[in-house]
Amino acid sequence: MGRDLLADPSIAARIERVAAALSPLVGWSVTHVLQSAEPADLFNRTEIAQPALFALQVAILEWLRAHGIEADAVLGHSVGEVSAAYAAGILPLTEACRVITERSKAQGRTAGTGRMAALGLSPEDAASVIAPYGEALTIAAVNSLNAVTVAGDAAAIQALGVDLEPNGVFFRPLDLDYAFHSRCMDPIRETLLDQGQSARRCLLVGQYP
Repeated sequence: MGRDLLADPSIAARIERVAAALSPLVGWSVTHVLQSAEPADLFNRTEIAQPALFALQVAILEWLRAHGIEADAVLGHSVGEVSAAYAAGILPLTEACRVITERSKAQGRTAGTGRMAALGLSPEDAASVIAPYGEALTIAAVNSLNAVTVAGDAAAIQALGVDLEPNGVFFRPLDLDYAFHSRCMDPIRETLLDQGQSARRCLLVGQYP
């Protein structure tokens, strides 16, 4: 989808603007990655996917603004939190780029520590079926009244699928080697908080290392 958007010169210019701000931080170009003939699984790496998604989100936001469409409120989940903060004027582009870069690099180090799966259950029913797994599983996202994403230990995700199969409950493991929004992210918490405090101090004085 991002590659298709590059066909629009107006959106392409906005993607390139964000790519230019990201490039010194990530060491590669979002535009070049979107245009690349590399395998699609390149975006399975969260340190690649998150900055690319952020660039697309910001570019679409700016395109909408250029057409007179302004939001009364913004809401972002997961990767979308950073672009939402930018959209709301909470973070300038340079700082938002730094946040998404540090976040994605840190989360990239958690690859292989957990998995995620989509369930066709209400949040209440999902909470009930994962309760026996204790801290091994958690509800990572509520997608609709009858659809949630769960995350946690890989073995627990697999066991949950086996448990649900006889009941005909929709269960689909996500093609991700990460367990976002779960305790699998705990090891990077302090590092990110420290980096966030450092970034905040730099923002206040207008200097960046």
